[in-house]
Amino acid sequence: SSPWRRTAIACSLEWLNASIQQPNSAMPYSQLDRTSRSIRLLILSPELHPEDNRIQCRLFITSLDSFPSYDALSYTWGPPDNLNLKIWVNGVLVPVRRNLLCALRVLRGDVERVLWIDALSINQNDEQERGHQVEMMGEIYKMAYWVLAWLGTPDLGEPQDRIHTIGHQAQSRP
Repeated sequence: SSPWRRTAIACSLEWLNASIQQPNSAMPYSQLDRTSRSIRLLILSPELHPEDNRIQCRLFITSLDSFPSYDALSYTWGPPDNLNLKIWVNGVLVPVRRNLLCALRVLRGDVERVLWIDALSINQNDEQERGHQVEMMGEIYKMAYWVLAWLGTPDLGEPQDRIHTIGHQAQSRP
């Protein structure tokens, strides 16, 4: 089977596991210093959470002035999906949308990975923080070692030759 099909199937299995109901406590955010260039970075753990095999991460605060090494993830949020998908962040179950869960599933490797992901690195419930961080997004993406563009997984029914054709057409453009 193709790598795309395995990724889509793995993402579907992760989606099923992440949707199991569990209690959620407060969001795992410490206050950012809005007078500086502070951001939150996320460490994506290679190990799944021991209680329920969900993805687990840790957030930490750093400053862009310290030139941290991280990758930035760009992806589509998509419409709210009401699937009750959650991952562990700093020991707290945090809701995520399916597209982000699939991206994290694919990005999780054998070693920790440091990422900036707007949906998780910014406290979305704090309007002032959100506004401050949005103003910094251009610089956040510019300073990232890699900017990763997640376009999602193909549908399981999508023919693999069509994906190859699209890729081939993109490569053959002048």
